[in-house]
Amino acid sequence: MKAALSVLAVTVAVAGCGSSAATDVAQTADPNATLRYATTYGASSFDPHKTRITSDSIMLNLVYDRLVHRDRDANPIPGLAESWEFADDGSTLTLRLRQDVTFSDGTPFDAAAVVANLERAMQPDSITAAMLAGVAAVEAPDPQTVVLRLDGPGGQLVLTLSDLPGMMVNPNAFGTPDKDAALVLTPAGTGRYTVAQAQPGAQYEFVAHAVDREAVVETALEGHGEAASQNFPSGYFAHNAALDGQYAFDPERAKALLAQAGVPNGFSFVAGASNLPENQLIAQIMQEQLARVGITMEIRSMTPTDLNPAFNRGELDAILTTLTGRAEPSLLLTSYYGQDSPQNPSHDDIPGFREAMEAANRATDPDERAALLGEVNAVVMDHAAMLPVAFAELGAITSGTVVGYEPSRVLDEWRGVGVAAP
Repeated sequence: MKAALSVLAVTVAVAGCGSSAATDVAQTADPNATLRYATTYGASSFDPHKTRITSDSIMLNLVYDRLVHRDRDANPIPGLAESWEFADDGSTLTLRLRQDVTFSDGTPFDAAAVVANLERAMQPDSITAAMLAGVAAVEAPDPQTVVLRLDGPGGQLVLTLSDLPGMMVNPNAFGTPDKDAALVLTPAGTGRYTVAQAQPGAQYEFVAHAVDREAVVETALEGHGEAASQNFPSGYFAHNAALDGQYAFDPERAKALLAQAGVPNGFSFVAGASNLPENQLIAQIMQEQLARVGITMEIRSMTPTDLNPAFNRGELDAILTTLTGRAEPSLLLTSYYGQDSPQNPSHDDIPGFREAMEAANRATDPDERAALLGEVNAVVMDHAAMLPVAFAELGAITSGTVVGYEPSRVLDEWRGVGVAAP
């Protein structure tokens, strides 16, 4: 089997910091004040189940509430589902829903709405279908109860429902071609904000051994980060310490491996890179490093919105991109390494991946899951279909008037955040 080059480089946001005044939740927020938030990511679509770019969740989090929320350490906490429980034999996951919740147009949120959303999220053309693997059917025995019937491992599902699959869309806003097309531009959720104005991509108003990772961190990230040798950073529960230092920078070994593989003079390939300054600098650093061992990397600069779809269509040999944190580690692993995932355009079948992933998802004990996810991490890194480069240490700076903000290890939730009244 020939291993395809999937993703060339990854930088992942792992940490943040805020002012002490920002966490003073005792202050009273002004409901009429404007909170401005800057991010490099826009939204290619406001349809959480049919978008093709998982980083859209950054914007979609604001307008779609989810069945499960996360605390600042990425642990699951009640959201639109007040509680959940697995059957002893693992055959079902039962959700108890909050009452007296409505969508922004007044449509009631109930079990029927959840069933409609999850069934749509499981359709073959949905980006969320692979994320809900193991769910055979969704039922609503009463208006406040939803039962997920499982035909596979389900330990990953609780945190999965805090991400794109768990975002609840008003059922009146989908189901016909015209409605689905409108949903791309106009969200219809139960979230904390509604979109008053949008300029897509600009502004949204809401109501292998040849890469020196340390050089990338010190240069492109100005020392604010850590070199990556696997998919998850140190301190995260799915991190596998045994993988630290794997594929260390060794140009001579890289040349020897190329010769052993029958390509002593190297090869060339086209890598797409987002046109963000940081990613362009990383691409240029890697281009120079690879050239030292005879590998020619042609950089094709693209907007973040165009980059991932082009790679997923097979128009690029590789992609240098930034991955945002996911609610549940299996979402990243399945999205990039699953054979049927649209984000694995080569459909490379990694030996042992499916079995290791299923074993991890059978476990519901957090410590057991952490160890098993570490084993999945080892399987995919041994295959080297993706080359993690660095974990960026991102900061958050707030003014003294912002109250209720606490940085999250995954994605900022923005619950309870506001601007203090004068």
